[in-house]
Amino acid sequence: MDDVGICFAKPELKPKESGVKAQSQWDSDNGFLPQSRNDPSKNFPSTGFYGAQFQLILTNEQIAKDYEWSIKQGGELVQVNKDDKTQTVTVSFDMPDAKDPAKAWQYIMGSGDGYTVIVEGKNPKRNTSIQYSFTLVKWFTGWDENKIGEPGASITTGPKVNERCNALAGGGKYRISYTNEVVNSSLQATKAKYTREIGTLFSEWGDPSQKAYPNSWAANDKQDVRYKRIWLYDPDKQKFCDLHTYQAVYHCVAENGLKNGLCTAIR
Repeated sequence: MDDVGICFAKPELKPKESGVKAQSQWDSDNGFLPQSRNDPSKNFPSTGFYGAQFQLILTNEQIAKDYEWSIKQGGELVQVNKDDKTQTVTVSFDMPDAKDPAKAWQYIMGSGDGYTVIVEGKNPKRNTSIQYSFTLVKWFTGWDENKIGEPGASITTGPKVNERCNALAGGGKYRISYTNEVVNSSLQATKAKYTREIGTLFSEWGDPSQKAYPNSWAANDKQDVRYKRIWLYDPDKQKFCDLHTYQAVYHCVAENGLKNGLCTAIR
């Protein structure tokens, strides 16, 4: 019997409205295909946030149950767990340092080279091992520092999101997220939609929710659609704009509306 390998890294697959730009990267039923065994910077994900998680989909479920999983590198922010009943392997960004914007900034932005994570599975019966690695180069957090790590979103105006982002981690380390950091498609057209591929936040992670990404900045089931709309800043248009994560729609509207918002770690 052949041994096991990694077929996909599976984040949230929704929204179905998002397109597929890179067939070699994204499978709409299973998630991202591994891009390289040797260069972690080519693999999903390149972006992260507290509460993010994805599943590793393996080639051989019969043998997969014999593997024991650990984080070989990158355990300050990330952990891996296997469900003994379903054999599901989940990589999650929920270590204590991942909840602290200042510490997360230091790990990912402080080195200048990104933050490489190596997930390793070992089969003691066969004395074999497999790895999945990736490099985080962007880190995102919710604008409301008092709610980081709690299951739900906060809403405010676009300028207020910008102000609160600038104050995170002592100031100078975060700002409101720019459009081209969270979606990879050209959004100049009215109500343009993003596609799924490696490189930007929502193009990688899809529609955020508390089911998909527990204790993140995503809206919970009791919060209305305002909490699912994300304030961004578009440097080309020099406007505050918002993204409807649940239907992949982006547009620029009055900046005094109440919505969720995101902050990006910067150097």
